[in-house]
Amino acid sequence: MRRPSRLVLVLVLALCSSACAASTGAAAQPVPVIYDGDMDVDDAAALAVLCEAHKQHRVDLLAVTVDNNGFGVAGRALVHARAILNECGLPNVPTADGANGTARQIPATVRDKYDAAMANALSDGDVRNPPATSSASELLAKTITDAPTEVTVVATGTLTNLADALRSQPTTAAAASGGLANRINGLYYMGGAVSVPGNLLGSAVKDFDNSQECNVWLDPASARQVFQAVRPGATHLVPLDASSSLPITPRYVDSLSADGTTPSSRIVRQIMTQPAVADAINRRRLYWSDVLAALWSFGSGDGGIARAQRERIDVVLDGRQSGRTTASPAGTDMQVAAKPDQGQFEQAFLDALNGR
Repeated sequence: MRRPSRLVLVLVLALCSSACAASTGAAAQPVPVIYDGDMDVDDAAALAVLCEAHKQHRVDLLAVTVDNNGFGVAGRALVHARAILNECGLPNVPTADGANGTARQIPATVRDKYDAAMANALSDGDVRNPPATSSASELLAKTITDAPTEVTVVATGTLTNLADALRSQPTTAAAASGGLANRINGLYYMGGAVSVPGNLLGSAVKDFDNSQECNVWLDPASARQVFQAVRPGATHLVPLDASSSLPITPRYVDSLSADGTTPSSRIVRQIMTQPAVADAINRRRLYWSDVLAALWSFGSGDGGIARAQRERIDVVLDGRQSGRTTASPAGTDMQVAAKPDQGQFEQAFLDALNGR
């Protein structure tokens, strides 16, 4: 049984902070962000909104890393990430490819279907970018270490890349002062299902009980390692409990066509109107899960759109529930998003996509 949370936190409006800074003559500083995802359709939307936030000086997008052990196709995920950055006018943001495969896999038919939709939407099906000069874990470690301040990590796939970076622990000033994890001011992670069923797909279900969310299920050991390494309270978890109230709807996709003025909004509209994606939307199979994590990271999800409960969360490693996230006294102290208001979220997302 889920234990009652000890503390309910209502997040403070980022706009209030900006107004207070302005009133004292101090300019609000952009949030330094590293984005790590598997470049599924909602990952692309999360990256697009972070790109627009970067251009509005709400975030400083330091690096983008992708993993190849989730919904993205190995090699193609990096191509899609670079296409989004190029379309948004940010070709110089460093990028890197990451983890290739785990013992658990998303069915290839699912990966290929959404990869084809992404390629059509981004017109990058024939693009063959040169490989990254460093691995995702190397780029993560270097960016976290070299940043002048502590960084925020937005992660919307497995946590394999970040776990690999933390395991590397390069001999630097950052390592000497307690390791890379201490340089992470906030981890905003889309993953887990605390008190709702999971979302495993097809053949993945038969050896498990579907209490698991896919991102954590794919690499539960890395998820637990990262949760335990990041300082208590710094992890902001967006589980299925929260995102289940944010389905992608045809009505909202229509609003992107009617009220979309930036490259970021056009990218999201192009992806969501691809036939395979539109079919999944019509069947209520897709959610703005990753976008909620991105908006929360720089404040657009605050003020009642995303409420957080302080919980202790652990990851089950073995058995039919392997990959399940569960409230436990032995778990890691973190902030867990509760269900947001759909209308408020959709307006905040639309505003952020359009630089408002």
